[in-house]
Amino acid sequence: MKPEIYVHFHPDERVFVDRASEWVERAAFGHEMKRTDFLDPRQVDILMSLANRQMDIQVKLMGGYEQAERRRALIAPDYRMLDDEPEGIALIRIT
Repeated sequence: MKPEIYVHFHPDERVFVDRASEWVERAAFGHEMKRTDFLDPRQVDILMSLANRQMDIQVKLMGGYEQAERRRALIAPDYRMLDDEPEGIALIRIT
């Protein structure tokens, strides 16, 4: 991670910036796919700003339903077909 990227984020966000940057780099250069835990809206913004700096990756966001506040991200090289990838989210009904 280049230190100059930190000026764009709050100092408290550095740990997440480093983690998200690693996900992006592994997708771009290591050809790995990463399914994240649920992210809050600010974490999604950080991830998307880092992902937009890399031309060779794609990010698919999913939260179980369209207006979900917290969403998981699927980060992968741009040649992967993410439409067929399972979301990894199960809905449970308790009565």
